Amino acid sequence: MCENVHTKGNDEDNNNNAGYDDADFPVTRKLPAEVGRNKLFLVCPLCQMENFIASRYDRAFFLTAPAAVFRFEQDESQIIHEFILREHITDVYLVAETSCNFTNLVLEADGFSGRYCEFEIGKLKTDRDTIESLATKLLRYEAGKMQSREIFREDFLSGKYALHLLLVSKQKQRMQEISLEEF
Repeated sequence: MCENVHTKGNDEDNNNNAGYDDADFPVTRKLPAEVGRNKLFLVCPLCQMENFIASRYDRAFFLTAPAAVFRFEQDESQIIHEFILREHITDVYLVAETSCNFTNLVLEADGFSGRYCEFEIGKLKTDRDTIESLATKLLRYEAGKMQSREIFREDFLSGKYALHLLLVSKQKQRMQEISLEEF
């Protein structure tokens, strides 16, 4: 039996982050009856991948940002790191969905509405990109940003938790783990 729990801002667990606006960091988690490795998925909220992923992975927690592009600045990194430690996360997954509106907008129309994620995706885009190649580059770019933050780097190196890249196509009912190596 599994229960989906959505938490935002005002519950007791989130009050530990006084001074932060937890509304920017909505959390969804699937709590199965069996015990296993806790996994954190960093996803785009508009792609609505939580149920798709949770149907395939036990002990799934989710943090969201548009296009799953996080800034990994000090405050945001601290919140994510504290969440990882509090929930005993053993695996962190950066996730890109091939139908993501933000990624497709940049790929197809060079469209920018001024969002940070669109700027970051635009820096990676070339004329030869497909949605899969651009999403893969974005995953590796986000992994590089996360690994460059000292707060995460030491934990990755010591094996406290592992970093994974996951390319998802809900339309094709497909998930593919991508290597962390350069594209």
